Amino acid sequence: MENKTLSNVKAAFIVFILMVIYTLVISFGGLQSNTKLPWISYIIIVIGIMALVMKYGKDLQNNVTFGNLFAYGFKTVATLIIFYVAFTVVFYLIFPEYKLRLLEIMKENALKNATPDNQEQVEKGI
Repeated sequence: MENKTLSNVKAAFIVFILMVIYTLVISFGGLQSNTKLPWISYIIIVIGIMALVMKYGKDLQNNVTFGNLFAYGFKTVATLIIFYVAFTVVFYLIFPEYKLRLLEIMKENALKNATPDNQEQVEKGI
């Protein structure tokens, strides 16, 4: 009996669910102002895609070429981007105050990091 492989759409959906959970925890946990937390989302994506590509290779008894693995990973990432962009649009439509809060945080960070020399330029940019 042949092993069934996980389709790239289902693989992207798995990583997408992890990203949605992470985004909701950050959003509703009030952790938007922490500038180090967005890096964790990249780690989730990279590790998730790597694990799913390795699983795809194992499902095919490692009888695949680099091109096949790359294509699977590329399709998975492309599908993940489509899912996540759609989620972001819907999220901002449902919670418009979240976008305003992010703009306030960006403004505070820009003013906090501004030097006395470029303070006026930062205020004009805001």
